[in-house]
Amino acid sequence: MVHPRIYRSPLRVAGFVNLLFLMVCAAGPSLAESTGHREEVWREIEKTQVVIDKARELTSEATAVASLEHLRTAIDAQRKAVEHHRRERYAQAAQLTLFARGEALKALDLARAEKKTQESVVRIIDRAEELAADIGPLAHESGNPQAVQIFDQGLDHLRRARLANRDRHYAQATRLAQLATELIERARTLARAGLQTGAAAETEIERASALLAQVLETLQERAVDPGEYPLLQELRDLIGRARIHLRDGQVAPALRLGHTAREKAMQLLSALDRLPDLGNVAETLEELTALYAELGPQIEAEGGEREQRMLEEGRNLLHRARKLLRQEKSREALRHLLAAERLLKEAARAAGV
Repeated sequence: MVHPRIYRSPLRVAGFVNLLFLMVCAAGPSLAESTGHREEVWREIEKTQVVIDKARELTSEATAVASLEHLRTAIDAQRKAVEHHRRERYAQAAQLTLFARGEALKALDLARAEKKTQESVVRIIDRAEELAADIGPLAHESGNPQAVQIFDQGLDHLRRARLANRDRHYAQATRLAQLATELIERARTLARAGLQTGAAAETEIERASALLAQVLETLQERAVDPGEYPLLQELRDLIGRARIHLRDGQVAPALRLGHTAREKAMQLLSALDRLPDLGNVAETLEELTALYAELGPQIEAEGGEREQRMLEEGRNLLHRARKLLRQEKSREALRHLLAAERLLKEAARAAGV
């Protein structure tokens, strides 16, 4: 029969053994060594050394002061733990190596966080460089000076970001790289708008050129001297200047001049559409003769000598046009009729008729 005061449950026994271990460690090297815990403490020291070595590897590229401080503290505590173990002070060795391991883990965590920050900065810089490679040609081809200027600003910020990253100023590098990305993306937006505006300017210029060709063809068909239309030379000048601006990347003025040229060309065509065809020259001669007969007396009554001279010159042109028609020289006759019409209009306007 087991005496109740001597019996111990398994849990009580385990607790007693642990308490005994602590008492042995505190009692001195001879008792600790006899229990075989010397090897157990050394295994803990070895585990700590693995963590320290890993922390030393990661912190070799770290700049965070806290990470380096934790590592130095861990190394110092581990050195002391080894010394206590050598002197068979296993309790102190165990405490020191566990403390050293905690400090090494802190250094390891800080170094890992810094490494992630480094990788994040590199990703942002790489993305900005890829954008710059794609958008650079677009910005310069757009002909938009503002797009080129903002793109160049983005490149400058990107250069500064690379320098900051090289010097391990990661916060500054991140900020500069993000700003570079924003500037380069803004340049892309402006460049695309510039290309659209450039296409619109080119379209306006080509339309004006096509209308100019139509005007010249109409003048030739109607046997009209181009020199009689000063607007024609103005139209040529507008188209020429618009092309120069577009070639030099000055899209806005090119678009404006192209639009103006197209409007001038439309005005010319509208005026030419009112000119009679060669087949109707005889009919036009009779209509203009009747108009001279109707307006001539009023102009003579209201006007002066200048208006009378214009009327006389116009009537002479009508007379020559009639002779040319009888000779079947319709083109020459038409030119005389157009000149006579202009003289009548000018005389009527001057006389207030």
